[in-house]
Amino acid sequence: MISAYSLNDNFDEFSEEITAKWDRGLELVDVDYVDEVWLGEFQETYSANAYSTSDNLDTFKEEVKQRWGQGLDLVDVEYGDGIWFGVFGESPENNAYTSNDNLDEFTKQIQQQREEGLVLVDVEYGDGVWFGVLTESLQRSGYSFNSDLDEFTGQIQQGSEQGLDLVDVEYGDGVWFGVFESNSTSDDEISDLVGSNLSLLLYLPRTTFGLGI
Repeated sequence: MISAYSLNDNFDEFSEEITAKWDRGLELVDVDYVDEVWLGEFQETYSANAYSTSDNLDTFKEEVKQRWGQGLDLVDVEYGDGIWFGVFGESPENNAYTSNDNLDEFTKQIQQQREEGLVLVDVEYGDGVWFGVLTESLQRSGYSFNSDLDEFTGQIQQGSEQGLDLVDVEYGDGVWFGVFESNSTSDDEISDLVGSNLSLLLYLPRTTFGLGI
């Protein structure tokens, strides 16, 4: 549960506010950049927490690897004002990222990661690049993208009707991209989904189904 927020249009002051929240025992779990303002969301937890930033994507990727070496996983990525911002926390699951400046290649990489047991949990678009965060999961999950907002909202509704919640949405290069997941993995619901016309690329545990994207 989110218990505190920080809002600031000055990045250095925003970073100071994060430190102040840490001193109060709060964990940074999500960062957004909207209308030239940095927004941080915090919750009350007692696990390790960190963030890394860079104005260069390759350098940012190296910092992600350094955090992995410290036992921290990438849980959220945001791009704003020329800065890549990564939030890190403790997690027992394997963690990975993928990136590409071509959306079709990006989605192919996501599917390849799924074959290794990793699913997309967060997506970001910045400086002409799609960036995805992936983790191990037994939840049903999927994603959908569309350049038409009405069609995209229709896909969200279809997902909701099949028990999938929209957990992340990103807009970049004229495309809406949504990430979905569900806590249910029952055989009955899986059977229903396989027979549906859901306009999502749907991931079931240990199986991948592409359904009419």
